[in-house]
Amino acid sequence: MTDDQLHFMVECMENWFFADQESLSKYFGKGFNKNSLTAPVNVERLDKENVYRQLRESTRHLTNKQPYSKGNDSFAILENLDPRKVSSKAPNAKRLLDKLQNISGLN
Repeated sequence: MTDDQLHFMVECMENWFFADQESLSKYFGKGFNKNSLTAPVNVERLDKENVYRQLRESTRHLTNKQPYSKGNDSFAILENLDPRKVSSKAPNAKRLLDKLQNISGLN
C-alpha cells in the first residue's frame, strides 16, 4: 500500500464544516451564531469535543431547525460544503480531493 492509497479522516468530518462557515450559516438559517465558531485556519487541528460544543452553541437559538445533530444534519451539511474552501483549510482533505480528481480524470 502506498501513501496515496490510504486516507484518514482527521478528528471528525465536522472539522471540515469550520472551513466553510457560509454553508453552515445558509443551512441553519435564522438564529445561527457564526461568532460561536473558531475562525478557520487549519480545521484539522481542532479538538473533536470543542468542535461539537461550538456546533451546539452556534445552533442553540435557531428559529427554523433544531440545534446541530450529527445524525440529522451532518451529511446534508457535508454535501453542500465548497470543496475549495475545505481544501484550503484542511491539508489532508486537499490531498484526498486531489487524488480523487486525479483518478477520475476531472483535473
